[in-house]
Amino acid sequence: MSKPIVCGVDFTDASERALDEAVDLAARLGAPVDVLHVYSVPTWVLPEGAVIPSAEDAARIAQHAQELVDALIRARTARGVPLRSVLKSGAPWEELCRHGEEVDALLVVVGTHSRGILRRALLGSVASKVIRICTRPVLTVPTRRVESRG
Repeated sequence: MSKPIVCGVDFTDASERALDEAVDLAARLGAPVDVLHVYSVPTWVLPEGAVIPSAEDAARIAQHAQELVDALIRARTARGVPLRSVLKSGAPWEELCRHGEEVDALLVVVGTHSRGILRRALLGSVASKVIRICTRPVLTVPTRRVESRG
């Protein structure tokens, strides 16, 4: 089997479009796709101290994320590409790049919301951070098609 393609998903239209592109590319290359979702367990900081969710709450968050990833995979199984669910906790850009290294990925695919350069510079984005830190090749897929001005 060839090297996998790693595709980050966060259940937005942008990430679903990226997953579709990753699956299409994987079908042409005969590669599997690791469908990776990175979640975080929220913590609230109050003047009196921090509120940390219980282990049961953390498990429920992970279970819900797993169900959502599984639904994305089920919707794409007819394409004949091996799809593997991967859940990690942490910073999405770091975990995407780390997983890409761990599996010697052919490519890391991420969606982008196609926001303007000023907004991206001020706010940052997962896609722009992945591009900067990832040592694997990165393919960014915009939410909407960008029309050429040919």
